[in-house]
Amino acid sequence: EEQVQKEVGRCPIEELSTSQKGAEEQMTFLSMFRSGNGTMRGLQKAKYFIDTIKSSPTVTKWLSKGYSWWTGKKTTDVKQLHDYETEDIKAMMERTTVLIDGISKLWLVMEAAGNTEDVGIKSVCAREVLDQIFKVGGLMPKVSQNLAMRPDLVKDDFIRNKLKETQNANPSRDEKGTLDYVSKHNPKVKFFGFDPVPLLDMMEYKKARLDRWTSLP
Repeated sequence: EEQVQKEVGRCPIEELSTSQKGAEEQMTFLSMFRSGNGTMRGLQKAKYFIDTIKSSPTVTKWLSKGYSWWTGKKTTDVKQLHDYETEDIKAMMERTTVLIDGISKLWLVMEAAGNTEDVGIKSVCAREVLDQIFKVGGLMPKVSQNLAMRPDLVKDDFIRNKLKETQNANPSRDEKGTLDYVSKHNPKVKFFGFDPVPLLDMMEYKKARLDRWTSLP
């Protein structure tokens, strides 16, 4: 497989993907309301919408509040967008952007692989699919495992077989990578009857206790 990677180079998306043209079209506010066909067009609209929210989170919160009032949802127990802090909204939108970009790339690469009979090109495209899945992370490897069992959704056998590798080829973060990730996203763990505790504090406390224990004679 490594030899094929060197000979072929990269997955020729531009030459083989019929959705590539739609991915290159410039999205504007007015084009959001034009009917457009294809998966890439829908993903492009979603990306534009997310970018708009990221650029004006305060305005977005006011619009969300007005929409809730207008539709009578202001009394619901489900949190609305305006109930979140601005930093939380930005973090959610950043993650959503990563997901949309990842799905867009996956779609184009899988489409390219399905439009050729060249086994070498299929191999390279399949490798890029796997790399992109691990790059996006989160639930994407688990979703890919399910897609591997759905020939009605992923028609190319070569790609489906490569998706099955996400069951045991998912790379793990080292200690520094894990701490950096937790520090960046700052998740909190809530115990019944207690205030939420930052997960990073728990991890550092646990590590300090373990280091102390292992240092004992």
